[in-house]
Amino acid sequence: MEFSQNDSLAQVLGKEHTGRVRGLGFGPCSTQCFYNIPQQSDFGVQIEEYQMEIVKLKAEAAELKAAAAEEKEKRQKMEAEAAQEKAKMQTMENLLRYIIQQ
Repeated sequence: MEFSQNDSLAQVLGKEHTGRVRGLGFGPCSTQCFYNIPQQSDFGVQIEEYQMEIVKLKAEAAELKAAAAEEKEKRQKMEAEAAQEKAKMQTMENLLRYIIQQ
């Protein structure tokens, strides 16, 4: 559909002013009405990127959980060894006290 200055709509709306959208008054400008909307395919690409990032983050989280479990196991083993050494020292201390008292 072609518009000319002589058609009925152009005569009713009057001369076109730059920076304004015809028929919407003085408020809105063209950037407010016709802003760049991303294409549907762009959303698909973004979704794929987000899904790949989620997979990557889940893998990192699994690695960190495994490392944390390993460190917890090491700590528990060290605590058990420390408790055994403490018990040995207590036994030796008791034995020395007994010998000294004799």
